[in-house]
Amino acid sequence: KTKLLQKKFFNKKKSFLFWMNSADYKKMKILNLHEYEYIIYAHSFTDAQLIWGVDSFSSMLDWLEFTINELNKRKKKIIVKAHPNFYLKNREIYYWERNKFSKVVEKYKKYNNILFINESINNYEIMEMLNKKCIAITHHGSVGIELIYNNFKVISSSCNQWDKKFKVSNIWHDIKSYKKILNLNWNSLKHHSKKDFFKLINNLFLREEGYFGKKFHLYRLRKYLIKNKNIKKNIDDFDKVTSEFNNIKNKKKIIDKLYISINDINV
Repeated sequence: KTKLLQKKFFNKKKSFLFWMNSADYKKMKILNLHEYEYIIYAHSFTDAQLIWGVDSFSSMLDWLEFTINELNKRKKKIIVKAHPNFYLKNREIYYWERNKFSKVVEKYKKYNNILFINESINNYEIMEMLNKKCIAITHHGSVGIELIYNNFKVISSSCNQWDKKFKVSNIWHDIKSYKKILNLNWNSLKHHSKKDFFKLINNLFLREEGYFGKKFHLYRLRKYLIKNKNIKKNIDDFDKVTSEFNNIKNKKKIIDKLYISINDINV
């Protein structure tokens, strides 16, 4: 089954790479990443803060600063990578994202053991330069999937887009368990289960209800809105589809039309 999932995954490689590379990345200039022990991936500070649940942190800014402080107490060498969305310019919200992250950079710039990557850099380039024993930390980011696939040990929240039953990362549930995990060295942290990782990939991307499947809810919504001339055919970005849908006054009629019983979804 694992080999079959691998084959299916790479058959969809082109679509997956298109989805992952929608940001405008700059060329990597920093060359000395090998000495760093941790890399923290910042999240959006304004968008859907608690969408996956509550794990003792009130916001992603709260989580980010807590993580930096805990590792800094132990004088660990840390990379903090900005989220690619911070550098998008087509909406005012991204200005606030950049502004908040700039304040974090300013707050910790006096520490020589902390490196901020404060520009949009393709994460593949960064992973190529990291020590393979660098510990990756994300709250709930899809970047965790990239890191796991590239065999990094990952720390992430139980409030995530994948269920804790998938043994793919070192999971915390609250501040107490988070502190405990952050104090573990690389040897004490767990590697992912390959079997669980490919199960996760199958659920997220390869099933018909997954991101690229015909039954993915935003794909169905886009198709319906185009057919009814609510949006133009050239709108293929799901964020834009959602935005256009939110501007429609009478949504209930559309929701009722597209409603699918939970019993009709294969898990």
